[in-house]
Amino acid sequence: MFYGFGFDKRNQVFKLAVFVFGLDDDNVKKLIFTLGGVDSGWRSILCSIPCMMRYAFGSISNVYVDGCLHWITGNTMPNSTDCTMIIMSFNLSDEAFGVIRTPELLVVDQDIFCMQVNYRLAVLDNCLCWVDSENKKHTNIWIKKGGESWTKSFCLKKSVIPVFGPVTPIKFEHNDHLFLQNPNAVVCYNVQDNTVRSFDVNEDRQGISQAEVFPFVGSFHFNQLPLRVE
Repeated sequence: MFYGFGFDKRNQVFKLAVFVFGLDDDNVKKLIFTLGGVDSGWRSILCSIPCMMRYAFGSISNVYVDGCLHWITGNTMPNSTDCTMIIMSFNLSDEAFGVIRTPELLVVDQDIFCMQVNYRLAVLDNCLCWVDSENKKHTNIWIKKGGESWTKSFCLKKSVIPVFGPVTPIKFEHNDHLFLQNPNAVVCYNVQDNTVRSFDVNEDRQGISQAEVFPFVGSFHFNQLPLRVE
């Protein structure tokens, strides 16, 4: 099963898309919950989806950008035990899948494909980002603006980032401060002089094993009705 939540720009409604796999790729239950509009509520459809979506990365790649949901997955190669990493998109207006190439060709063995935690998707300035932490010394962040090609926008030194494991970009501010997150900390990385400031998010979490940070955007509007008390 995989899922995603985002805004249908054409119909001006929010949608939650849930896909539940059956025994084969032609027997997938697609559940769409529409929030807003005249058709608000659940729809359930049996459908077929691209077979590679069975291997979609959930928690590290499920992002919404410009009317589409995105996941990292792999496409098996003919007569080979290898697969090519790709990005699958799901347009919330058409409710159809599409394919986006990764910035660089990545071929991995199928047996270790699910352990590829060094690649993830993120969103910066409303653009799709590809985060590559495979290199031992650097984390490279690529940005794709609309229909343009990928651009390598940041090359971060791992030696100055005081956190363990891959990081996810959160926000870029003032043309020099890039905020990053891993499960244990938030880091402000100065891209001009390669210095960092770390913010611990482990304090007073009362047993919470993992936290996730989002930039605040006040864009979820609703009509507030007057309260009537009898």
